[in-house]
Amino acid sequence: KALGIVLIVASVVLSSLISGTIAAIFVDRRMKEGKGLRDVHLVGHRVVLGWNRDASRLLAGLETASRADRAPVVLVNMLEPEAFEALGASFPGLELRFVRGDFTQETTLRKAAIAAAASAVILPDETGGATLSNADERVILAAFALKAIKADLNVSAQIRHAESEQHLRRAHVDEIVLEGELSSFLLAAGASEPGVPRAVRSLLSWGGPRIRQVPFPAALRGKSYADASAWFLREGKGCLVGVLSREKRVSFDDLLSDDSSAIDAFIKRKFREA
Repeated sequence: KALGIVLIVASVVLSSLISGTIAAIFVDRRMKEGKGLRDVHLVGHRVVLGWNRDASRLLAGLETASRADRAPVVLVNMLEPEAFEALGASFPGLELRFVRGDFTQETTLRKAAIAAAASAVILPDETGGATLSNADERVILAAFALKAIKADLNVSAQIRHAESEQHLRRAHVDEIVLEGELSSFLLAAGASEPGVPRAVRSLLSWGGPRIRQVPFPAALRGKSYADASAWFLREGKGCLVGVLSREKRVSFDDLLSDDSSAIDAFIKRKFREA
């Protein structure tokens, strides 16, 4: 009887200790995640560096886009934990994660699992006491840090000054958006060509028909633009507004390779351009 009592008491105490320890671990993990202190362990996610007045509209667009692929979004900035918790309630369709820190530092970027990310967006930052006076410099530093970790990462960056674009080109940033660039175009178009701003807004909005990028069908290679446009309309694929061609950059490995086809193609292309 004494041994049975001891076993019963010991089992109750042991189960309480185990359950309490497990609960404490989960609570601590949740608190650290909310404060942006934990490393992110994701693959194929999107990363947003910095925060400003355009960030909420960016998340709204990502929320609409994520309905198809459900890619998680990791925010890297100096927001307060309470502000991040409010974002989770504002965008329930997004799986949001948070890393609090300086996004120009590689240590912070590695906590956001940049090496496994699918894409990254850099915004001029206004958090943590940062000002917009040197925001472009921080965007440039972040771009170089991202490409140093993952050279083929798809990076888009917003800048406030046009002269900063040349530095981002050197960092091989894929897409560069100048703040207010489209505003002047829409205002001028509204004055000279009424109706154009509404059409552009419709194409660039997430709610209606918008511009999308799809792989070019192999059967249309070598055909004229008119034939390709007619095929897209006939097949119900949409209205073809342009063809985007991306060229592979010649790397140092290509120069050392026994296969000289990449170098020959590069030289021929430069001669044609000249």
